[in-house]
Amino acid sequence: MKSFAQLDGVFVITGKGIIRAAGRYLDINARDVPTEKGLGGRHASAAAITRDTETIAVTVSTSGGTIRVFKDGLEIVKIEPDIMLVQ
Repeated sequence: MKSFAQLDGVFVITGKGIIRAAGRYLDINARDVPTEKGLGGRHASAAAITRDTETIAVTVSTSGGTIRVFKDGLEIVKIEPDIMLVQ
């Protein structure tokens, strides 16, 4: 999985957790998608794909490791890396 993390593009994962594709690019219109100020194209694209399809998108910020989950075009979960949830 570590080598896959270096890939640009998206992972397509089934509902059962099977990776169907990696490093793919999706043609999606990310205009008019509400995202937190300062977030870039990956986050806008993640929100947009969930707005236009029945999917859930997960992003991991390269600058700080923040994990965000998007559904129906909106950020529904934000996990900060400095908060330990489970020991």
